Amino acid sequence: MGMPRTKPVVLSVLICACKNPGHQDEPENIIPPPREIGARTTNAQVRLLQGIEVGHLSRALRGKGTVVNVWATWCNSCKGELPAMQWLASHYGPSALNVALVSVDEPEAYDRLPAWLKTFGFGQPIWVAARPLGEFKWELAKSWKGNIPITLLFDNQGRRRFFWDGPVALAEITPILEDFLAGKVVDGERHYALSAGTTE
Repeated sequence: MGMPRTKPVVLSVLICACKNPGHQDEPENIIPPPREIGARTTNAQVRLLQGIEVGHLSRALRGKGTVVNVWATWCNSCKGELPAMQWLASHYGPSALNVALVSVDEPEAYDRLPAWLKTFGFGQPIWVAARPLGEFKWELAKSWKGNIPITLLFDNQGRRRFFWDGPVALAEITPILEDFLAGKVVDGERHYALSAGTTE
């Protein structure tokens, strides 16, 4: 007598990807508003910016690109360049090019930066470079010697497209900016020789 015949048993396995009811998915590539980029400082109007965050800032400002100028209140060359930076900001406007200033001043200068920059037509927020400055420099441009002022052009994806390693005149920077806005390939660096003993 043989074994009784049985029907095959099919096991169905239900895989459930259950979510924590208190958890909310975050959209990919969240970009905070510009006013929230960088860490707080002792002055509510001043934000401490890491070098790696400069690209995030360019994405957050949402123009076609951002001109980033690194400067300090004690640097005469920097002060001479600020009117040109203000002209770029007003001429191109935020839908095309933004201008972001990043100071390398010491913390004791933070409280006077808002009023100081207002005289040049720049409002809030105000960004200052996070310490140590060596890391900040390395993240912005590995070929940067540490001199100021410097100016960089970032596209709206946060990629650095051009680096001016020293003071720049409008007649020099605007042709490159126009090419960039016209969709031409802009990718380079321009270095300038420093005079002996120059620290600005």
